[in-house]
Parts: sequence; C-alpha cells; structure tokens
Amino acid sequence: MPPEIQHVPLWVKCIVAAGLILFAIQLPNFKGSLIDVIRKNRALDADKAGQFPEAVKLYEELHSRYPNDHELIKKLAYSQYHAGQFVSALKTFDLLVGVDMPKNEIEKINIVVSDIESKIRLNN
Repeated sequence: MPPEIQHVPLWVKCIVAAGLILFAIQLPNFKGSLIDVIRKNRALDADKAGQFPEAVKLYEELHSRYPNDHELIKKLAYSQYHAGQFVSALKTFDLLVGVDMPKNEIEKINIVVSDIESKIRLNN
C-alpha cells in the first residue's frame, strides 16, 4: 500500500466511506430522475410543437410522480386545454386553487377557465 494511503487520518477515511455509502444509496434514484428530466424536456418540446395530446400524456406521467409540483400542474392544465380536453383541464386547474401565485398567472388561468366554461356551455 502506498505510504500516502497508509497515513490518511481516520476521519478522512470515514468521510470518504460515508460519501460512498450515500452515493450508493442514491444511485437507484438517479435513473428515475434522469428519465423524469428527459420526459419533462419531451413534454416541453411537444407543447411548443403544438403536439398537445403527447404533451398531456408526458405531463400526466410526471404529475403522477410529482403530484405537488404546481408548475407541472399548470403546464398539464394548459396542455389539456389546448388539446381540447376541457373537463380534464378544469379539474387540473382546480388543483391550483389556493396556491400562492403571481397575480398575472392567476389572471391568465381565470381567462382560460372562463373560456373553457363558455365552450362547455356551447356544447350542452
């Protein structure tokens, strides 16, 4: 064993060992996190390309894993709205009731909700 390793203080060895253990514990979650990042990027790309049904599908998968992510809920609701899934969009927007958001975001949501309600009334 090289002399540099033989003379490493015990506390340094403990820190390195603890770091390796923490890394090993987190490793199984890394794959899921990477897949979620890819899924989120695909959802954003689909949304920008006007492929709203695909965006909805991807956002729904992410929402099932991150049910309290308000930004994700908002994107899902807007994608549902653009895909013509009005009832689903209303239900999704309802998940944001009581969430602290900037006033301009609330106004945008209220405009969309009003539009959805008028479209639903026209269809009935």
